[in-house]
Amino acid sequence: APAAAPTTPPPPPTRAQIEADRAKVEADRKKLEADRAKQAASEAELKRERDALAKDRKALEDARKSGDAARIKAAEDKVNAQRQEVSKDRKQAEADRKQTQANREQTQKSQAQLREDERRRQEARQARERERQKTQAAAPAPVPAQPQSQSQGGGNDARRSEEHTSELQSHSFISYAVFC
Repeated sequence: APAAAPTTPPPPPTRAQIEADRAKVEADRKKLEADRAKQAASEAELKRERDALAKDRKALEDARKSGDAARIKAAEDKVNAQRQEVSKDRKQAEADRKQTQANREQTQKSQAQLREDERRRQEARQARERERQKTQAAAPAPVPAQPQSQSQGGGNDARRSEEHTSELQSHSFISYAVFC
């Protein structure tokens, strides 16, 4: 069997990606809050409907005791209608609970992604800093510049200036290559 090629880790996220992750987490939190409010309203409506059903059942019981057929029929119709309302509200409350749970899980995933992106970005930052420190430690110590006297000839100054410029360019090129 062929050996699997080693995978390289994905590049660290950019600042813009992290900001987008933060915005998504905030949007998910707001959506979750709205879903919780909707769920609470559904639960409250369900409770009101159940209380009304209990009241209608009591009225049906009283109607049956009275023996009035019309009153019994009206109370039975009201109880049946109330049962349907309770059933509908129960289904809505359950759907709202499921939606809230799904949004809670999505918010948790978004938060985990944000934490992971921030961790990867921090690791990349630390790796760059370690490389920078290694490069600085490996670079030759700079030679202190010696003041040039004005009495020296102009040709000598030009040669030294050219060597100095060339050396600086070489150091800059090496530093840039290591940094990249």
